[in-house]
Amino acid sequence: MDQSDEVSLDINELANSLREQLKIKKAPSPKCCIYRVHERSRKLHRKAFTPRVVSIGPFHHGKENLKAMEDQKKTYLQQFLEQNNVSVENLFNIIKDNETKLRDCYAETIELTRKDFVTMILLDAVFIIMVLMKLKYRSLVFRNGHSDRIFYRPFMLHNVVFDMLLLENQLPFFILEKLFELSSAAENCTIIELTCGFLRSQWAGWVKEDCWKAIDISGVLHFVDFLRKCQQPPALCGLPVEETAFSRAPTATELHQSGVKFRNPEKSFLFGITFSKGILEIPQLQIDEGTEILFRNLLVFEECHHRIEETFVDDYITC
Repeated sequence: MDQSDEVSLDINELANSLREQLKIKKAPSPKCCIYRVHERSRKLHRKAFTPRVVSIGPFHHGKENLKAMEDQKKTYLQQFLEQNNVSVENLFNIIKDNETKLRDCYAETIELTRKDFVTMILLDAVFIIMVLMKLKYRSLVFRNGHSDRIFYRPFMLHNVVFDMLLLENQLPFFILEKLFELSSAAENCTIIELTCGFLRSQWAGWVKEDCWKAIDISGVLHFVDFLRKCQQPPALCGLPVEETAFSRAPTATELHQSGVKFRNPEKSFLFGITFSKGILEIPQLQIDEGTEILFRNLLVFEECHHRIEETFVDDYITC
């Protein structure tokens, strides 16, 4: 190579540049619980992970096709302030005091200024709380007339509910709880009760009545996590697990031919599958347009957040 073509490299300059990049790199936090969907899953069914009408949190914030709902968020904030006699300064202070904890919940660095981040969290959190409250207290809907573009248009509510259960469209549950405590409704119910009612309004088969009573609210990470906790099988009570290798799970026909009887247990959670004395009890799975979306988001969350021995959603789908 001709000496004139050689590129002079300043090793010290490169080293210093790399050190600066390492300083600003986001280290994984133990609080991380909201993830980007990996491209392998997104390619299979992009619509199952993409919000239709509303962005919640930073991953889809500012997207052009979702901006129409931003005005409704501001309307809900105004209603929340008026109905609960609380100041916007109080809400801002709560979020500012928890900013670092909030940012740590996301699996990547959020490139938003402090002002923009806090404002986004405030509008999105109050939006969620108002949706939950309006679902429970219908008087709040009629009190505001026909200006509510969600509850006076059933198809819009349907889309909003789906968007609130996408893994990339989550807020940490603790901030919803903190802001909800400032509302007058907190005297009569909890945010976990409202969440249970919200999910039951669309998927009663997935969320049994009063299931929230058995769930520790301090351990709920977000809506996807709550839905998964509602279906979590009971512990094996210390029983030893037999290490048996299967090339594949037997089909229902094969099981029937071998003498296994099937029964649909009443009032059981979806993954409550039991086998005893030749009887296999499998709760009936109701299929609708949202079933695949729920399964896909639960599965990706499980893959990103849980150890291999805790992947009961993956086990259910595989078998």
